[in-house]
Amino acid sequence: MTQSAIISKVWNFANILKDDGVGYGDYLEQITYLLFLKLADEYSKPPYNRDTNIPKDYNWDSLSSKRGAALEGHYIILLRELAKQPGILGQIFVKSQNKIQDPAKLFKIIDMINKEEWAMMGTDLKGKIYEGLLEKNAEDTKSGAGEAQYWSLKHPMSSNYASNMGIPKGNINNANFISTGTLKNGGRFITRPAPAVGSNLGGGIEVVVPPGGVNMNTFSVIK
Repeated sequence: MTQSAIISKVWNFANILKDDGVGYGDYLEQITYLLFLKLADEYSKPPYNRDTNIPKDYNWDSLSSKRGAALEGHYIILLRELAKQPGILGQIFVKSQNKIQDPAKLFKIIDMINKEEWAMMGTDLKGKIYEGLLEKNAEDTKSGAGEAQYWSLKHPMSSNYASNMGIPKGNINNANFISTGTLKNGGRFITRPAPAVGSNLGGGIEVVVPPGGVNMNTFSVIK
């Protein structure tokens, strides 16, 4: 499948699920969990052979092999159990919930992800997928302020970023993905203090832009 076809398919699922009451933000959250598990599965196999620390009972194969009610039930248990794991893995899945209540649609999304080798794809493709979903989510908000799009002028993993911005280093280390971008010519933006979300303590400054106001530069999954 071509890159444009993959992007289109991922975005089309967002529209289908929206008709079932699953907002773009919830879909983005579920895609993040599922892509994380699929990438972990790929990195655990040759030629990477990395230790992902994901229990066998709750890895990608345990999920992709199920159908119907068994799939939905296992996905709920998987999210709950991964949230209990120590370290970054548990923090990625903390407070995670299944937002896709139709097992048939959940299977189709998993099957779509399962058919591709995501580790072989460039960050540009994954960035475009997330950028498009973020734009859809921002367009769906009543505020119109692009509340889903938060950007940094420097890569958060760069030297002294956390200390310079007054952000706890743990907030960056515990991220499950990081994206960076540049403001488009003439683009509008506002800055605001980064809010606390869940176990994330917040701090520092966020740049908030309208939908489509940023060019995606990089997308990185934190291992």
